[in-house]
Amino acid sequence: GYVSGPGSRDVVNGLSEARKLSGEPKLEDVGLTDAALFSTLLAPGQRSPLFSAENLPLSCYPHILEEYGPHWIAFFYLNAGSEIARVEVPAWVASDPNLVELVHGICLDQARKGRGYPVALAEAHERAIVREPDRQAFLSLLTRVAVQSGVRPTATRKALAKRARTV
Repeated sequence: GYVSGPGSRDVVNGLSEARKLSGEPKLEDVGLTDAALFSTLLAPGQRSPLFSAENLPLSCYPHILEEYGPHWIAFFYLNAGSEIARVEVPAWVASDPNLVELVHGICLDQARKGRGYPVALAEAHERAIVREPDRQAFLSLLTRVAVQSGVRPTATRKALAKRARTV
C-alpha cells in the first residue's frame, strides 16, 4: 500500500511508550505525526527503517493485530521528494531485505515519474472510476440475480438518502 499524506502516529506513539518504559517522560502530545517526524529525518529518496507491530512497543491495536495471524504488515516512510509517504508491505515482503529495497526503489521511481505521486497508482485510479451507467448496469444485474435466487434486495438508509433529493 502507498499512503500519500499519512496522518498516522504509530512510530511517534511507539517512541512515546518506549520513553515511558525507560522511565523518561512520555513525549508531549502536540499532534506530531510520523510523516512530520520523518520529514525532518529523511533526505529526498531515503526511507525509514522497516516497522511492524512486532517492533513497536505496546501497540495500540492488539485486538486488530491478532486477526492478522501470519498476514501482518510492515511499513516504512519514504521521502518521495514532494511528500513523506507511508509504504505498507505484507509479511512475506518484509522478511526479505531485497524485496523491501525493490519496493523502495519502485515506489521512488514511480513517484519521480509522477511528479510526486506514483504514476502507476494515478493511472490505476483513473481506470478504476466506476461511471454511473456501469454502476446502474451492475446494480440491475445484482438485483436480477438476487430476485432469481429468492433474495429480496433492499437498500440501506445511506443508499436511500443518496438517491433522495433534499432541499
